[in-house]
Amino acid sequence: MQKLWSRHFIIAFLISLSVMLGHYMLTTSLPAFLTGIGGSAADAGLLGGVFTLASLLSRPFVGKIIDRRGRRVVLVAGVVIILLSTVIYPFLAIVPLLILLRIFHGCGYSASTTALNTAVADIVPRSRLSEGVAYIGIAGTIATAFGPFIGLGLAAQSFSAFFTVLALLGLFSLGGAGLMNYEKVLPAGPGQSVKGKLFEKSALPVAIVYLIMALPLEAMMIFIAGYGTERGFQQISLFYPVHALAMVLSRLLLGRLVDRTGPNRIMLSAMLLGVFSLAFLAFAKTDGQMIIAAFIFGIPMGISITILQAILVRTSPHESLGAANATMMAFADIGFGLGAIIMGYVIEFFGFKVFFLLAAGCFSISLLAYIALLWIKMHRAEAAGPVTPSDS
Repeated sequence: MQKLWSRHFIIAFLISLSVMLGHYMLTTSLPAFLTGIGGSAADAGLLGGVFTLASLLSRPFVGKIIDRRGRRVVLVAGVVIILLSTVIYPFLAIVPLLILLRIFHGCGYSASTTALNTAVADIVPRSRLSEGVAYIGIAGTIATAFGPFIGLGLAAQSFSAFFTVLALLGLFSLGGAGLMNYEKVLPAGPGQSVKGKLFEKSALPVAIVYLIMALPLEAMMIFIAGYGTERGFQQISLFYPVHALAMVLSRLLLGRLVDRTGPNRIMLSAMLLGVFSLAFLAFAKTDGQMIIAAFIFGIPMGISITILQAILVRTSPHESLGAANATMMAFADIGFGLGAIIMGYVIEFFGFKVFFLLAAGCFSISLLAYIALLWIKMHRAEAAGPVTPSDS
């Protein structure tokens, strides 16, 4: 069996953890920072929106540069932008300037995450691709679970300490990015040039499935506290820690299984479990039911994203892998952003029961899209047998 935990894979895991931890710390604490300088909730929403928009619009250009110039140079540039943004935040007390900074920061976040995902696809052996992607995903899950808690705790004590920790995370990420020197040759051979693409059409099937699945997810994160208040849950704060635990366990236990058996049956089971858990949340009446549903929902979230990322790598041309990752992540950004807006109105006018039933419908449609766009292709891959080390 080929080695998974190489030096560069460990570095990639730590960079991912650091970047995502800083991202979730800042996302959840920025509203409090704005309040301290006289901003409003509307300003906080605007800053979140322009960050997502900047990330979305820059991804195609980032993917093109990754394929032309390499992964490391874009990763370093992205982390530098994140670090500079972090250092500048405390000195800006005017919302219009913060909007410009969030645009700048969003471009850096787009560059670092797209480059890192592409680098991981290079580093992980083909025979252990789903397993490797699953482990990298655990870094994001840990950040989702603990980033808000750490960020809000530091911000409550001192924003000086808060931004100092963010800067240290940025420096750590930059140091790691500097060590990602696995690219021994340029993307193109001598006398050749790689033009790069803004868009990779082979990534469309995965991107479409991901977009549909992403539609309710951002709204769940934003409005989960309101859901707890409406239902009278006393332990709603446990929703995302329990959810994150299930995501980690599913990635640890099922990532290697996907490489051995193929993705179709596992994806089918996971998505059906997602539909069931969301429908369960629509009718949950006690804290115990809510916590059980949160755990069940974490399983399909952990493994389905892992499967889609692994399929993307297997079905995309290596010379356009940066563009493929950018395409998938841009579609996900659209799903998160558009879904947050649409589902926010659904919750306001129709309530959480309709929202969760609609979310279950999104997962059902996402599964149908997977069957229509990817099932046959993956079935043929499964029929050909498991990937061997020689395929990498």
